[in-house]
Amino acid sequence: MKNCTKEFKRSILIIQLSVLVYSLMVLLGWHFELEALRMPLSPAMNPLTAINFILLSLCMLLVVYRKKLLFNILVGLLGIELLVYFLGAFKVLTFQVDLLLFHDELISAGSLGLKRMALNTALSFLLSGALLLLHYNKKPKTYVSQIIAFAVLSQTFFFIFGYLHKAPEFLSILEFFPMAINTTICFFLFSLSFLAYTYDSGFMTVISAPYMGGVSIRRILPVFIVIVFILSYVITDLSEAEHWSVEISVALFSTVFIVLSIVFLFTTGAKLNGKDYLNKQYEDQINRLSRRMAASINSFENLYIINVDENMMITEMNRNILDFIPDRIESGALIKEAFKNISFGDKIITCVEQCLEKEGKFDFNIQSELNHHFYNVSCRSIHTDSDIIGVAIAFNDVTELMQVQHSLAQSNAELEKFSYSIAHDLRSPLGVIRGYSQILSCLIQ
Repeated sequence: MKNCTKEFKRSILIIQLSVLVYSLMVLLGWHFELEALRMPLSPAMNPLTAINFILLSLCMLLVVYRKKLLFNILVGLLGIELLVYFLGAFKVLTFQVDLLLFHDELISAGSLGLKRMALNTALSFLLSGALLLLHYNKKPKTYVSQIIAFAVLSQTFFFIFGYLHKAPEFLSILEFFPMAINTTICFFLFSLSFLAYTYDSGFMTVISAPYMGGVSIRRILPVFIVIVFILSYVITDLSEAEHWSVEISVALFSTVFIVLSIVFLFTTGAKLNGKDYLNKQYEDQINRLSRRMAASINSFENLYIINVDENMMITEMNRNILDFIPDRIESGALIKEAFKNISFGDKIITCVEQCLEKEGKFDFNIQSELNHHFYNVSCRSIHTDSDIIGVAIAFNDVTELMQVQHSLAQSNAELEKFSYSIAHDLRSPLGVIRGYSQILSCLIQ
C-alpha cells in the first residue's frame, strides 16, 4: 500500500473484517431465523445484500493488499449479480435474484417488499464496486472515486438521521427505497474506510495535510457531526414530550447550533491566532539570523558562496557579481549555464554532480582568467539526516597567500643556494686545517 503506515493499514483491515463478519452473521440470522441479526429494525437486510457486502469487503481488502487477479474475479462476480438484479427489477428477466436465497423465509416473514434488496441499495453496491475498480486501475484520477465514495456516504447520513428521528415522511420513503439500518451502517463504514485509504491523494490531501487547514478540518468536522446528531436527537425528543411545534423546534435547534458553532470557531480561531503569532515570531527570528549570517559572510571581502539545489539551480549567493567571472550570475540560473564558458567551469560542474550523487568534499585551486587571481574552491554536500538537498560552493581569494608562499619558496631557494655555496667554500680550508691538526697530533705523541 503506497505511503500508508502499517497501523493505518491494520485499521482498514479491522473495519472491513467487521463488515464481512457481520454480513456472515446476517446470513446465519436468516438461516436460523434470528430476528436480532437479520432485522434489528425494520426493514431487514436481504440475504443477497449480505453476500454483496462480503464480496465488497473482500474486494476492498484485495485493493489494499494489491491482489489484482482475485480482485478482478470478485468485482466481476459482483457486477454480474447486479446486472441480473437490475434486469429482474426492470422486468427484463422473469425471476428476481434477490429472492433466490432463503425464499421460504422471506415469504414467511411477511411484508416481502421490505425484505427485498432495494434499487438504491443495488445502486450503492454498483457505485462502490465502480469506485474500487476506478481506483485500482487509476483511470481516471482518484478524485472521481472519492466523489463516488462521498455520494454513498451522504446517502448513509440521510438514512441514519431518518432512522434516528423516525420521521413519517421517511417511513413512507422506506416503502419504495427500503434500506435497513445495518445496511446503512455497513455502507457508512465501507465508504469511510475507502476515503481513509486514499488519504494521501485527491481531495483527501486537504484533510490529511499536516498544515493548519488540515488539522482544523480533522478537529472540527467530527465535532460538528456529533453536535448535529446530539442536538437533533435531544430537541426532537423534547419537542415530542412538550408537544412543541415544528417551527419552534427548528428555531431552537438553529439557535443552539449557531451558539455552539460560534464558541467552537472562536476557540479554534484563538488557537490558530496563537500559532500564527508564534510562527511570525519564529519567522522574524529566522530572518534576523539570516540577515546576520549574510552580513557576517559579506564582511569577508574575498569570500564568495553559492548554494545549488538538487536540480543544479543556483538558489542563493552572498554576492551577485563575482569579480573573477566575466558574466553576472542571477539566482535561478543553472550552474551549468553560469560556468559553461569558463576554463575551470567543467571542474566545478563535475564536483557539484558528484556531491549531489553522494556526500562528498572537494577542495582545489583555480586561477581566474579575468583578474589573474588565485582562488581556493571548496564544494560540500548539503544534506538532511537521509537526503542530499544541494551543494555549497565557496570561493576564497588566496592570491596574497599564494604570493607569500611563492616569495617564501624563492627565499628558501636562495637560502639553500647560499648555504650550499658557503659549505662548498669552506670545504677546502677545513680540509687543510684537518691535515695540519693530524700532523701536530702525531708530533705531540
